[in-house]
Amino acid sequence: MRSLARACIRHRRITVVSWIVLLLVCIAAAASLGEEFSTNFELPESDSQQAFELLQDRFPEQSGDSFQVVFQTTDGKLTDPANQAVLEETADAFDATDVVTGVSLPTAQGGVISEDGTIGLATAQIDGRSFDVETDDVDELIEIGEQAGSDAVQVELGGDLIRYGQQQESSAAEGVGVLAAIIVLLITFGSVVAMGLPILTALIALGTALSLVTVFTHVIDTADFAPALAAMIGLGVGID
Repeated sequence: MRSLARACIRHRRITVVSWIVLLLVCIAAAASLGEEFSTNFELPESDSQQAFELLQDRFPEQSGDSFQVVFQTTDGKLTDPANQAVLEETADAFDATDVVTGVSLPTAQGGVISEDGTIGLATAQIDGRSFDVETDDVDELIEIGEQAGSDAVQVELGGDLIRYGQQQESSAAEGVGVLAAIIVLLITFGSVVAMGLPILTALIALGTALSLVTVFTHVIDTADFAPALAAMIGLGVGID
């Protein structure tokens, strides 16, 4: 490692240019090939997979995943006629999609509702597994949830299916991490140049690594959370 470090210092211009060229080549390859991340988390012969297959065989209507719909009213109770109408309209809107097979309202028999009757939990059953649902279908469900409700009833969605859809939206978490690292290194080193070197090194290495991850999705099955995991580890290790 010492000899490699000496060689990089001795040929520092060539080293910097080589890294920049490698970064650009990896980015170009990732952009041209696109991504094929896998969302299939089935584990053959596992207990959970056997339970799922048993549900498919014996109770197909309950074999799919589900997501949660939470209702809260600030005017009366959910069982009031006006609020009940909002709950039923929301359930009908979900039922009208190609994904949802049924919605159990909190005001129905056996439903989950708070003691004061102002908060209720509905369960929406879907046809299949959450990671198999198309992005457009998830977006439709989220849009229905955003448009549902009234001045008196608030509607919120939860569950793995909704989380998968919201994860596709851009996140500023990595940017916040880089900003925090810049502040810490600036305080530690007391120099912009000394701070900038590890940050620049980490960003170049991270950009190259994430591009290679995208390229290798065409070669091996890669989970869709791999880039986020690589970014968190890469920033920490790269800066260290």
